[in-house]
Amino acid sequence: MTRNGEREYTKRAAYILKTAQYQKDKLDEMNYPAWLNPLSNTVFFKRPGDWIMKKWDLAPDHDERLGGDSAHEILL
Repeated sequence: MTRNGEREYTKRAAYILKTAQYQKDKLDEMNYPAWLNPLSNTVFFKRPGDWIMKKWDLAPDHDERLGGDSAHEILL
Protein backbone atom coordinates (compact mmCIF):
# COMPACT_ATOMS: atom_id res chain seq x y z
CA MET A 1 0.00 0.00 0.00
CA THR A 2 2.84 2.39 0.78
CA ARG A 3 4.51 2.01 -2.59
CA ASN A 4 1.48 2.18 -4.88
CA GLY A 5 -1.16 3.79 -2.73
CA GLU A 6 -4.85 3.16 -2.33
CA ARG A 7 -5.76 4.92 -5.58
CA GLU A 8 -3.53 2.61 -7.66
CA TYR A 9 -4.88 -0.54 -5.95
CA THR A 10 -8.46 0.65 -6.49
CA LYS A 11 -7.71 1.30 -10.16
CA ARG A 12 -6.09 -2.12 -10.56
CA ALA A 13 -8.99 -3.92 -8.84
CA ALA A 14 -11.51 -2.18 -11.12
CA TYR A 15 -9.48 -3.24 -14.18
CA ILE A 16 -9.35 -6.88 -13.01
CA LEU A 17 -13.11 -7.02 -12.40
CA LYS A 18 -13.79 -5.38 -15.77
CA THR A 19 -11.54 -7.95 -17.49
CA ALA A 20 -13.34 -10.85 -15.79
CA GLN A 21 -16.71 -9.44 -16.86
CA TYR A 22 -15.41 -9.00 -20.42
CA GLN A 23 -14.38 -12.66 -20.57
CA LYS A 24 -17.77 -13.76 -19.21
CA ASP A 25 -19.57 -11.52 -21.73
CA LYS A 26 -17.58 -12.99 -24.63
CA LEU A 27 -18.39 -16.54 -23.52
CA ASP A 28 -22.07 -15.53 -23.27
CA GLU A 29 -21.95 -14.14 -26.83
CA MET A 30 -20.76 -17.58 -27.96
CA ASN A 31 -23.53 -19.26 -25.93
CA TYR A 32 -20.78 -21.04 -24.03
CA PRO A 33 -21.81 -22.00 -20.47
CA ALA A 34 -19.98 -19.77 -17.98
CA TRP A 35 -20.33 -18.50 -14.43
CA LEU A 36 -18.98 -15.37 -12.73
CA ASN A 37 -19.79 -14.42 -9.15
CA PRO A 38 -20.28 -10.72 -8.42
CA LEU A 39 -17.04 -8.94 -7.44
CA SER A 40 -14.99 -11.99 -8.46
CA ASN A 41 -11.99 -12.29 -10.73
CA THR A 42 -12.52 -16.02 -11.37
CA VAL A 43 -14.51 -17.09 -14.42
CA PHE A 44 -15.79 -20.69 -14.49
CA PHE A 45 -16.88 -22.30 -17.74
CA LYS A 46 -17.62 -25.63 -19.37
CA ARG A 47 -14.34 -27.48 -19.83
CA PRO A 48 -13.02 -27.08 -23.38
CA GLY A 49 -10.98 -29.66 -25.29
CA ASP A 50 -7.64 -30.85 -23.95
CA TRP A 51 -5.60 -28.85 -26.46
CA ILE A 52 -7.23 -25.60 -25.30
CA MET A 53 -6.74 -26.58 -21.65
CA LYS A 54 -3.02 -27.11 -22.31
CA LYS A 55 -2.51 -24.10 -24.59
CA TRP A 56 -4.01 -21.64 -22.11
CA ASP A 57 -2.94 -23.56 -18.97
CA LEU A 58 -6.51 -23.62 -17.64
CA ALA A 59 -7.34 -25.13 -14.28
CA PRO A 60 -9.70 -28.13 -14.46
CA ASP A 61 -12.70 -28.19 -12.15
CA HIS A 62 -16.05 -29.93 -11.70
CA ASP A 63 -19.28 -27.95 -11.35
CA GLU A 64 -22.76 -29.38 -11.78
CA ARG A 65 -24.15 -25.89 -12.66
CA LEU A 66 -22.07 -26.06 -15.84
CA GLY A 67 -22.91 -29.65 -16.65
CA GLY A 68 -20.07 -31.37 -14.81
CA ASP A 69 -16.53 -30.97 -16.08
CA SER A 70 -15.52 -27.34 -16.08
CA ALA A 71 -12.47 -25.12 -16.02
CA HIS A 72 -11.70 -21.78 -14.49
CA GLU A 73 -9.39 -18.87 -15.06
CA ILE A 74 -8.31 -16.32 -12.48
CA LEU A 75 -7.91 -12.91 -14.09
CA LEU A 76 -5.11 -10.66 -12.81
